[in-house]
Amino acid sequence: MPSVTEQQAIVKYVTEQCGELDSAVARARRQIDLLQEYHTRLIADVVTGKLDVREAAARLPKGAGAGTQHYLGTRSNRLERHSKIQG
Repeated sequence: MPSVTEQQAIVKYVTEQCGELDSAVARARRQIDLLQEYHTRLIADVVTGKLDVREAAARLPKGAGAGTQHYLGTRSNRLERHSKIQG
């Protein structure tokens, strides 16, 4: 069993390390909250017409929206899916 002094040093070290981890977790949670707020605001702006998605997409750097095209598919595919849903 370590001496009392060594145990106290271990406790101090673990407490400091946990404090650093707690701070990192708190920062990450704050960033997640801000991203969720941004996401909500962005959707609201698109739905209310305050943001034109086509205009915003045109301002993106080349290749920035590559994943979006894969997710949404081509315009003709979207129209085809829409017409199947409608009837």
